[in-house]
Amino acid sequence: MRNRNTAGRICIARNLAPAQASPSSPAERPRPLPPSVDGLRLEPSQVRIYSADGDVTGSGFLIAADVVCTCAHVVTQALRVPDTTDPAADQPLELDFPLLSGRPRAEARVIYWRHDEDVALLQPDTAVEGTRPAPLANGTSVWGHTVRVLGFPRHLEGGVWVTGALQARTADGWLQVETPPQTNRITAGFSGSPAWDEAQRGVAGMVVAAHRGEPTAYLLPYADLIASLPEWFRPSATGCPFPGLTAFAEDDAEFSTAARPTPTACTGPYAGSR
Repeated sequence: MRNRNTAGRICIARNLAPAQASPSSPAERPRPLPPSVDGLRLEPSQVRIYSADGDVTGSGFLIAADVVCTCAHVVTQALRVPDTTDPAADQPLELDFPLLSGRPRAEARVIYWRHDEDVALLQPDTAVEGTRPAPLANGTSVWGHTVRVLGFPRHLEGGVWVTGALQARTADGWLQVETPPQTNRITAGFSGSPAWDEAQRGVAGMVVAAHRGEPTAYLLPYADLIASLPEWFRPSATGCPFPGLTAFAEDDAEFSTAARPTPTACTGPYAGSR
């Protein structure tokens, strides 16, 4: 397990700085279109995650037909529990698919939890028509690749797209992203969002952190995301698709919702806020 050095950075679900865009009423705000390359899209996979009182706490995406990946801290904030708490499997979460027609909703429950990598897996209680897993990029040789990310900041919870350029891995393993000057930045409401690599036509990683008020943000790279999951949920030898869910085995006990691994998730000064 690798501990993340989060000095100078914050979990973006707790960054209260608004995105650099003017809020407008839902009727005035155009619905964003997802990136599409050769028919591969984020639209059927991206989810928006809510707290019990209806606040958006972050995002996520389907990595299997019935499994959503997101940040662990997005889940704890949705459940209004401390970051060091492992959620009970019977605690429901509300989510929707905001880019699908009708924005269908579903309840989901936590099936996998890992504080040190800031990763959680959710399983919707019911299948949602029209959804499908996001294609994944291999994440190698990505310097300069353009990525697009959809997040749901406060006052812009209909979503705002951000474009950035991938850099390289930092010393602690996160993949750095830089957004251009005078554009929207990755900020509160982007935690758990998939970052779409336009060159590789897939998700390069999941947004996990950012420097507040700065153009720099960080992804958990695809390879690290997969490595953080139990063996039964990793891609097959051919690379895709995900094999889907099977029962937990004894060797997976440390990663179940009943386990309590050492809490090393991102922390910040705004406990209890987005």
